[in-house]
Amino acid sequence: ADFNLYKQISREIEEKLIGITTSNGIVINSKAKHFIARVIGSVEQKRNGVSVDNCLKVLTSNQSEILPVRAMVNGNSQKFRYNGIEISINPDTGQLIQVNPRRR
Repeated sequence: ADFNLYKQISREIEEKLIGITTSNGIVINSKAKHFIARVIGSVEQKRNGVSVDNCLKVLTSNQSEILPVRAMVNGNSQKFRYNGIEISINPDTGQLIQVNPRRR
């Protein structure tokens, strides 16, 4: 992935995810660079990306499984799971941390 793709995906995340409210009431305020990279995916790491539209579904669906908040060294983390996708966010800051397609 080149830098133009990175900027394009970053803009798409800004337009579609920043400012939304998750199904459990958390307002998404920012995104980590790691989140952008995980949306894109990696050929070298054999990691599939996840579309921004699918991320939106995971965060806003009433059918998403929402795991308990976990205390981490870098801040709290909460996972949302739906339709084979898992997203981690910081529930205190509203920052998108990472996204992964889950193996079944």
